[in-house]
Amino acid sequence: VGDEGVLMKVGALVRCREFSQFPKVREEAPFSIQGVLVEYNKLMKTATVLVDGQTRKFRAHDVQLVKNP
Repeated sequence: VGDEGVLMKVGALVRCREFSQFPKVREEAPFSIQGVLVEYNKLMKTATVLVDGQTRKFRAHDVQLVKNP
């Protein structure tokens, strides 16, 4: 998951950034959301992350690994 090609495991601490329909805005957005990886869909390249008690879906490109369990 993410740009580095590092394998993330369920339960990993990750940080995410908000999606924007404008590529330049998206690439400059900070990875300011922290959460726990719940699921990764390799085919769809999406990550489901637990953030503040709620699950949210992010594109894999918008998720970075902080620490694997």
